[in-house]
Amino acid sequence: MKSSRPRRRILVAGIVFGLLTVSLFVFSSPIYGFLAVPTVRVEADIVVVEGWVPSYVVRAAADEFARGGYKAIVTSGLELEGAEKTGTVDSAATEAALQLEQMGIASTHILICPTPLTNWNKTAKSSRVVTAMLDSLGIHPKGVNVVTIGVHARRTWLAYQHAFGPQVSVGIIQIPEITVNPARWWASSLGIKRVTKGYVAWVRERFFGSSP
Repeated sequence: MKSSRPRRRILVAGIVFGLLTVSLFVFSSPIYGFLAVPTVRVEADIVVVEGWVPSYVVRAAADEFARGGYKAIVTSGLELEGAEKTGTVDSAATEAALQLEQMGIASTHILICPTPLTNWNKTAKSSRVVTAMLDSLGIHPKGVNVVTIGVHARRTWLAYQHAFGPQVSVGIIQIPEITVNPARWWASSLGIKRVTKGYVAWVRERFFGSSP
């Protein structure tokens, strides 16, 4: 019994140290910039936009597609619950597609890719649904650029890299979130929520996500 006490103390000390390290990292100014990774485009023929993002991010995706070089624009996003469905809108992916059409993108260039409703690993599951849909259509992209917002960027980038695997180059186009001040994100409940969730989701994808 006595010999096990030092080991327990070392284990507890290690856990405490780990939690303190994570806390210091999460609640420090650089973490926002780490999660909101700057845009890194790759040579790509497919652009993906996460359907749950604000309209100004969808607009950025439309502008990206309009620059040329892309064969299609994919909208991803969860299916909506019954009470949230309105008319023909049954998923965040469909809602984003309708916005793209209103912004001048022909429906023939839009691929709607809804993800079954889930409360766990939403981005990872959406990325895998996108790859499965493209594969079912016989579309094998040379590269994919994913459009998303703020601190969601790093985990989204990693999730799509895992989903497509090393054979497809994946880029990330990060549109800044206008409702959060990157320099003072910790001064608002929204900023704290975004950063904390973003960091936890990135850690989960980093250590428990995997390539197909």
